[in-house]
Amino acid sequence: MRNRKVFLFLILAFVLVLGSACNLVPSHFEIETTSELGPNTLGRIDDINDTLATGLEIGPETRDVIESLNETIAEGLEFGFKPETLQRIDILLEMVEQGIGLKVGLDAETNATVNDLIDTIDDMPDQWEDTLTEIIMTLEGSTSRVADQLADEVAGLMVEARINTQQITASAGAEFRCNVDFMSARAGDTIDQFIGKSLIGRLRGIFSEEEPEDQIPTPWICQVIPDQIDLVEINGETLFEMSVVKLSGYNFIEENKPVAYIVDGDNNKIESISLFPAMLSSPYQIQLNLQGVDFSAVPFGAQLVFEWPTEGTSNALAVVFPIDEPTPTPEVQPELTVNVSSLEIKKGPSTDYFTIGNAVQGATYEVTGHNGDQSWWQIDFENDPGWVPASAVTRNAEPVGPASSIPFDPPTAAFSMTPTSGTAPLEVDIWDQSTGNPTSRSWQLVSGGGMPSGLGGDPNLSYTFTSGGTYTITLYVENEWGEDQVEQTITVEAPTFLLPILPLQPMIPFIQPTATPDYSTKFIFRNYTGIKPGEPFVTDIPTANYNCSVISLAALHGDIEEHNVGNVLKIWLANNGTYWTVTPNFRTHRHSHGGSETWSLGLMCADKNNSRFFSDIFIKPQSNSTVSINPTVYDIPSEYTCIIAGYDIKNVDVQENSAGDIIQVFTRKDEDGVWEVTADFREHGSGEESWIVQTMCFYDNQSVVLTYDDPQTNLPPFSIETGGYQTNISSNDYVCGIAGMHALDGDVNENDNGDIIRVFTYHDNTRWHVFADFRSHHQNEMWDIDLICVKRSVAQIQINQWFGSWADP
Repeated sequence: MRNRKVFLFLILAFVLVLGSACNLVPSHFEIETTSELGPNTLGRIDDINDTLATGLEIGPETRDVIESLNETIAEGLEFGFKPETLQRIDILLEMVEQGIGLKVGLDAETNATVNDLIDTIDDMPDQWEDTLTEIIMTLEGSTSRVADQLADEVAGLMVEARINTQQITASAGAEFRCNVDFMSARAGDTIDQFIGKSLIGRLRGIFSEEEPEDQIPTPWICQVIPDQIDLVEINGETLFEMSVVKLSGYNFIEENKPVAYIVDGDNNKIESISLFPAMLSSPYQIQLNLQGVDFSAVPFGAQLVFEWPTEGTSNALAVVFPIDEPTPTPEVQPELTVNVSSLEIKKGPSTDYFTIGNAVQGATYEVTGHNGDQSWWQIDFENDPGWVPASAVTRNAEPVGPASSIPFDPPTAAFSMTPTSGTAPLEVDIWDQSTGNPTSRSWQLVSGGGMPSGLGGDPNLSYTFTSGGTYTITLYVENEWGEDQVEQTITVEAPTFLLPILPLQPMIPFIQPTATPDYSTKFIFRNYTGIKPGEPFVTDIPTANYNCSVISLAALHGDIEEHNVGNVLKIWLANNGTYWTVTPNFRTHRHSHGGSETWSLGLMCADKNNSRFFSDIFIKPQSNSTVSINPTVYDIPSEYTCIIAGYDIKNVDVQENSAGDIIQVFTRKDEDGVWEVTADFREHGSGEESWIVQTMCFYDNQSVVLTYDDPQTNLPPFSIETGGYQTNISSNDYVCGIAGMHALDGDVNENDNGDIIRVFTYHDNTRWHVFADFRSHHQNEMWDIDLICVKRSVAQIQINQWFGSWADP
């Protein structure tokens, strides 16, 4: 029993001694730091301290080295860090790193792999992106602590290289290729090859142990445009016609811009020619402006030199003088001169063709051919073929042959009907017998001197006259080359009624209830921007499910063509495919400083089961600008609302000399509940203006549809800056569009390029606004606007940038 007590006492004593010994060991080791040690040394100390902070067990020898290291650093702080002190710190640091198993640099295997990959970029520079990715993956798989930092540096270099690639492409084009040898880039290198070669030095610098110097970046130049200075003689001076030389690459800053000067054939600088300093337009492009520099005093064999101050290298472009060539004897062209005060230029050799322009007395044109009997001459009219009668012009004696191409004949309108008279009710069959292959037709009916009523565009139709009177039926036909019309009159006798005497019977009224359409499929709203003029734009709206109308429009950056007769404005919807298409176009000049407009359009579409779409309402504004939509021909239920869907305005010579109503196109219901369409455009009064109007009619569910039969009137030209015209319609409850418009008191501005017409709605997250403007002098036009609004609860809206000025340039 005593022996057991002694044994327990010995165990207790050992535990107390061991606990006392452990209390003598510091619970945490840390190396002291000071900025005077330098960034490399401080980085190594931070790595060691981070490792010690994890609770790593260290032996007594390593603890002694750490204490010696801290004492050495303390001596340096007190007496100054002498070279021998710094050397001793470096030795002690290395001993600590070995003691705790910390790897300072890359292991040999990783280092060799990385160097091989850098060599791969040197051999195949266009593969730089895939190779950099492989270097990053290699570093991330290394156990070295420094590998993660190196991987981050390589990743940053890759991001920088991608940005450089994008910027060079933007400044020099996707087909960029080097055309100079500079900084190890070869002439003919692609962008990827160029970028890859520029990375090699940067990569070797990352993996070297030397500290990078803070210096001016090395400029990399790969392309100079043009590759020679071609001179021309202009008004007695020898000038560089392109005016500007462009150098593309990257790492361009003010401090490394080149100096440009002219040297002679012996490389002697020509001091008498003073050049503008090179201009840094971006870190990827430098420009040298040579506009107005007279090269007359420069000798043959001269060069334009770019000298780079930081690299001691230079590039040179040859200066090429124009070669004197003998002036050829001008060839006499067959020409004619107009000898009447005013002459219409026709699309073909007869007065039945469309008029494409007008010529004044004394105007001269090149003759390009004639018809069979030489009664009409074909001329070059503003780069298009035109035709004039021989009786109205005088020709020179130069011979000319038959025209290489004569247009097809315009259509000749003709129709028959049976019977041609009778007593009401009288059903009459009418059929088109026009010749000349008309591509479109339209029928109109007028009773006495009343308003025209449209009968549609079918080639054959039947119509029942329900009351007596004299009626005029007119057929309008048209194709690409011209149009024609013909009318016939029919007299219908009034019916004679014999009223038999019958006993009165009680009457029980019966009213067929009107079914409310199912709106499980809703209205949809879309808008599209950047549409090219004259080309069908395919939407994503299926024709099998919806009927559509254009409810917002903007024609941007166009120069109105005002000189001649032509098709002025077209916003045409088509449903003959799987998806709705829309073709916008405004007749504009096409020239080097602009004029080819771009379009933004908004569409509203209604469920096809509860809507109608009509595409054949023909209007001749000179006869009557308002036409009724005949309910016996067009199936329009009484509870439907009709709005303008699209239109094609033809044969207009834009009136630009004075103020007046510019454009009007809208729908109204007359006092009898019949829908009417009004359309007109401001023109010189040629009498040939015609419209084909499209309409969409849909069920006017009063609980979800808000319409304005009366327009928002006398609205001034708007600007987004002033907020346009604010309605009282909540943008949280409704989505709105344009149903009709009328621009009054405007003077068309035809002088230059600009936004032609913008009529659209937008909101400010509270109320709907209207923006309306036509390109006019002084911005004096006033606007009447019809709106159509649909509750958001039944609207499927996919509209980009609808908030604010979505149709602004």
